[in-house]
Amino acid sequence: MSRAFSLRSCAFALLFYLLLTLALTWPVVAHLTTRVPGDLGDPLLNMWILGWDLDHLARFGSGELGALHGLWNTNIFYPTPLTLAYSEHLLPLAVQVLPVYLLSHSLVLCYNLLFLSTFVLSALGTYLLARALTQNAPAAFVAGLFYGFALYRLVHLGHLQVLSSQWMPFALLGLWRFAETRRILPLIGAALALLVQGLSCGYYLFFFPPFAVAFTLWALWRHGRLGDVVCWRALVLAAAGVVLAALPFVLPYARVHATGVIARTPQEIALYSADVTGCLRVDRAVRLWGGPRGDGTIPNEGDIFPGLVPLLLATLGFVLALRNGWSTAATLRWRVVLGQPAVAFALLAVAATSLAFGPTVRFAGHALVPGPYALLSHLLPGMDSLRVPARFAMILALFVALAAAEGARALAARWRGLVLLTCAALFLVECTPAPLRTNQILRDHGLRKLPALELPAPPIYADVARLPGEAILIELPIGALAHDVRAVFYSTVHWRRLVNGYSGAEPRGYALRAAALLQAPTQPETAWAALTASGATHVLNHEDAWRRPLGPPVSDWLASHGARRIASAGGDVLFELPAAEHRNDPDSVSPQPDSIQAQ
Repeated sequence: MSRAFSLRSCAFALLFYLLLTLALTWPVVAHLTTRVPGDLGDPLLNMWILGWDLDHLARFGSGELGALHGLWNTNIFYPTPLTLAYSEHLLPLAVQVLPVYLLSHSLVLCYNLLFLSTFVLSALGTYLLARALTQNAPAAFVAGLFYGFALYRLVHLGHLQVLSSQWMPFALLGLWRFAETRRILPLIGAALALLVQGLSCGYYLFFFPPFAVAFTLWALWRHGRLGDVVCWRALVLAAAGVVLAALPFVLPYARVHATGVIARTPQEIALYSADVTGCLRVDRAVRLWGGPRGDGTIPNEGDIFPGLVPLLLATLGFVLALRNGWSTAATLRWRVVLGQPAVAFALLAVAATSLAFGPTVRFAGHALVPGPYALLSHLLPGMDSLRVPARFAMILALFVALAAAEGARALAARWRGLVLLTCAALFLVECTPAPLRTNQILRDHGLRKLPALELPAPPIYADVARLPGEAILIELPIGALAHDVRAVFYSTVHWRRLVNGYSGAEPRGYALRAAALLQAPTQPETAWAALTASGATHVLNHEDAWRRPLGPPVSDWLASHGARRIASAGGDVLFELPAAEHRNDPDSVSPQPDSIQAQ
């Protein structure tokens, strides 16, 4: 192809994928600054992470060279250190939207643009990779659809880090081009894509490299370069560069992991592994055949079905590759078969599926045999901090799409573009989730349902922002997911240190202290001891969040212990606490489990 045709076709594919993204994720584009896809749980956490990163990057860019020094010690879960490492740090995503943030200061807009971009870039990267492999633009376009709008993405509409899998096809494209040409520039691109992919989502930092290595070995073998010393030297240097560049971002997680806070139990890992039945299960967000489950034993994360149309085309490509290989001389048969892209990608897809089953392969909840995930977790340190083996399904979706490109190429050669257009249309019907549900409100047991997300933040947070920089805030009620994540999100208005927190993990003792504070109406002294031990200097009581009529009595309880009311707005009351003997020593008083009663 000429360079001009290549650029035109890429621009056309990019535009078409963008329009499809806007249509399939409707109505996100109509509410870019006010609504987010899914519920108001993890999206609020990710917006807080982005806000924390962007604030530090903006200050660093404005000349405050020490702004990045405290990046890992966030304002939540006071006084616990390294709390950014309790979840994804999302730094590459923050760099992507930094110009938008500097112009708009809207975290919702930044989040939604990143959300939409994951679909577009995933599709475009797969299109470029499949075109390099098949030399067929229509087949590559269909492959881009299959990965960019994979059904498994609908399981994770609220998990921006999992959706950010767009750099995997770009990494494989660079590795393929390097194996084909021995040029260093594609290898540098592959190394950068691997680095950004691993830093965008910690799961892919562990899950994807073994597949990138397997793909590289296959590509080198396919091009007759397995014994090329120059290629191996360049690959080793590139791999070392990726490891060294990622190390500063991994060390904080290693320090937190050493405390045992983010280590996952075998039971937790088993719960979030895919079941064999999940290979045929579809998330309820899919309009065509998604729906409520008959039971609640298998989480959404275990729905790893890649779609009927991609599977049929991948199977076609696999069968045709076997037929072509079997028609050759017996001495070359296996070499020809394994050299076929459809066969190689089908084997990698099977490997990803087996790893998604977790340490033990289960059918309808019943253990069958040990899975290869157990071996991988022994080989890679830190795997026990990842609780969702089912997320290998994103890698499964990529290799199914690439295998399907081979089947699509065979169809295009015989029936031209009409049959591929039909396949694309059928897949779009199969995968569409539109209209997406947005800003779904979570509920906490024992508390009143929260109102709609208020943007800009409720007026009381303007008073919090005027507190001294050394202020330490606690918001009541505490320890309830929906309330804590809103407190975390609204802290982007003031960035005061916050005793509350919500993340992928929580500090030891947090749940006990929160449970004691929830008992303020019934066990006031135990609650006051927990409040004093928290180190807080100020309390924000959301009276309307408690079940009636408990909200105002909690404010009276604070006032009776000497707390001074300094601001109020609606049902929100801000108090300044009196000096406490145990201030800044949050572990000096810990509620005992037997003194806590469920509310």
